[in-house]
Amino acid sequence: MIKKWFVSYGLQGIGLSSLMIVITLFAAVALHGNVQQATAAAALYSTGTLVGSLFVGNLLDRKPLYGRVVFSGFMASSIITAVMPFSFNLKAYMVSAILLGFSISMINPAITLYLSRHFDDEKYRKYINNFYLGNSIGITLGTFAGGYILSVLPMLAEADRMRILFLVSSLLFAISAVISADIPKIKRIKRVRKERKFTVSVRPIFASLRLIPRTFPKKIDLSAFSKEIKLYLAGVFTIFFGANLFFSPFPVYLKEGLSIPASTIFLMYGLGNIAATLAYLFTRHAMERFRDFSIMRAVLWARIFSFFGIVVFGMLHSIEWTLITFVLINFTWPFLYITSTVQATKLAKDENKGRVLGLFNVVISFAVILASFLSGMLALRIGYYLTFLIGAVILFIGERITYLVAKKVPIPKEIVEKLNERKKKESRIRKLKIRKFSGFLKEKNSGQCF
Repeated sequence: MIKKWFVSYGLQGIGLSSLMIVITLFAAVALHGNVQQATAAAALYSTGTLVGSLFVGNLLDRKPLYGRVVFSGFMASSIITAVMPFSFNLKAYMVSAILLGFSISMINPAITLYLSRHFDDEKYRKYINNFYLGNSIGITLGTFAGGYILSVLPMLAEADRMRILFLVSSLLFAISAVISADIPKIKRIKRVRKERKFTVSVRPIFASLRLIPRTFPKKIDLSAFSKEIKLYLAGVFTIFFGANLFFSPFPVYLKEGLSIPASTIFLMYGLGNIAATLAYLFTRHAMERFRDFSIMRAVLWARIFSFFGIVVFGMLHSIEWTLITFVLINFTWPFLYITSTVQATKLAKDENKGRVLGLFNVVISFAVILASFLSGMLALRIGYYLTFLIGAVILFIGERITYLVAKKVPIPKEIVEKLNERKKKESRIRKLKIRKFSGFLKEKNSGQCF
């Protein structure tokens, strides 16, 4: 099952990468919306992911239906993505964005929870890194493929080329659903239907629909969570809110502010995804040598300076340095997301891991929603550059909160042991070098005596 999910998750990355860029651009280009309406589409997509995370986190704590949730997420995403580009007004497009976010958000928590509950810490870290690496490779391929489609069909209008991207993504989600499906069970169901002469009862369907509201929490009870988790989730919200004040309007900024064509924007994102994919190769090694919190804080400082750099290079209208800085920002992504996800599960008790992980995704989604709505409004009123600078300041606040949590959480034993082993090894090497050097001096002095 893990191998099937790995392939499906990689294909999802190919399909989703183009959508993440084209969701805002399609609203601006095809539906003639402004930057506020374009970022609102991204915000409503994130609203769907928030509701989906609440739904899935509570559902999987009650019933471990990991495979069914993954399959349902892929199939629903395929259907919605096929319908979405034929929304000829902004209202229908916004509704489709919410539904797409809901269906996409079902996949990642189901895979992450399955891995965290079925494998020890070492294998969990290894598998989750491999999954994200495969997904990142898919995102990189999908971004370049999206840019290629937009550039090789000049006879079509730009909006029609974007519609083709939606349909290609829909096909990839459908293939992911087929790969992740439990085929033997499907065959058994078909046999039963033949024996019953295709008699179908709708009662189980309506019974299942009645159970859906029960999977949503009536209220979010934080009393069972420790102070560290509450403070950590507050920090996560601040970090992703600040970051998305930059990321949400950035494609529209490239299109309108720097007058970069859509195909070149895809190329920029493709190079950024290559950087993120390469970073996955180093993430696991970094997590083995350093604390998760230390990695997170280093990434946040890198992003703060990078946001300032984007503003300076934008004022100079330096597209080349804007591209380089954007690639560096993307390189930091795996170090931030993997360490923050792992730390969320490690701070929680075993019985609350599903709720904490669901709440973790909800917090991120809620931060992205608010940032997406506000970033479009701010960009219209005070401009892109001040919006980016506000995001950098909020990132700094998130870094300070992360520092406070790190002070309260002890360093993991594995890292302490590895640090001690490294110190002992370095000490032995140092002593060996001193002995060799002292032996060399003795030989040199004895040679001078003769």
